[in-house]
Amino acid sequence: MPLIFEDENGQELKQAVAPGSEVVDKESGKKIGTVNTALGSRGMGLLRLEEALKQNSSLAIKDNRDVRVKAIKPDWWPVEWTQMLEQQSAVA
Repeated sequence: MPLIFEDENGQELKQAVAPGSEVVDKESGKKIGTVNTALGSRGMGLLRLEEALKQNSSLAIKDNRDVRVKAIKPDWWPVEWTQMLEQQSAVA
């Protein structure tokens, strides 16, 4: 999933995250995924979709909570995937 790395003010951070960094929920500390590649303020990661796409999710880098992680749903993302996640969340 595409990622953007930002500071607390929403400014993109360059070279702040290394590949292999853990992405966690800032509130619970629960691991949501891992950054696979990073270049400047952008990256790609393997994340739990349900957690990453929550409207109120607060994601950060495990050892650097000052770096916010913003998961981006690409334009090509199939609508069916989002609908399935919403249905699964409603049942749970």
